[in-house]
Amino acid sequence: MNISNKAMVAVDALVALHQNRQRQATSLVTLSSLLNVSVSYLEFIFKELRTAGLVSASRGPGGGYQLTAQANDFCLQSLCALFQNLDDLEVEEDKDAMSAELFVTNSLLQRVQVVRREFLARRTLETVFEESDRLREEFELKKVHERAMLRAKAHASIEVRRSGQTVKVHRPFELAI
Repeated sequence: MNISNKAMVAVDALVALHQNRQRQATSLVTLSSLLNVSVSYLEFIFKELRTAGLVSASRGPGGGYQLTAQANDFCLQSLCALFQNLDDLEVEEDKDAMSAELFVTNSLLQRVQVVRREFLARRTLETVFEESDRLREEFELKKVHERAMLRAKAHASIEVRRSGQTVKVHRPFELAI
């Protein structure tokens, strides 16, 4: 099973809905600008997500999409299957007509597919949401740390010696001689 671009965008959209869960609903226009994909592309994706029961929609002012309670328990393998094209279906090759090299390559690819399926079957959207929350918190802490370091540097005094003359730098771009 290949992971299609539609499935990846669907996961991104579901994570965005999860992160906006305190708000009423999220419109496709908002998601479109957030995810940098067209509204019509999202309409197709959300049609499938609604059919699967992962999101609910509300119309009118303040309308949009929200996650349903059952979204947490939905496994990633099933989500990928929602967006699998008929072109992505695996085709059995005639093993008798294969060269040894092609047979070995085909066998390795089939093993990779099994590992991918098992990984996706064990992961639910809840595990993705938990990981996104953890990564978001980590990112925000990193930004706070970076701002604190910049403030500390801005208030530091540094002495620089230049040809027998001492220049004291109190803040960046401010020199006192």
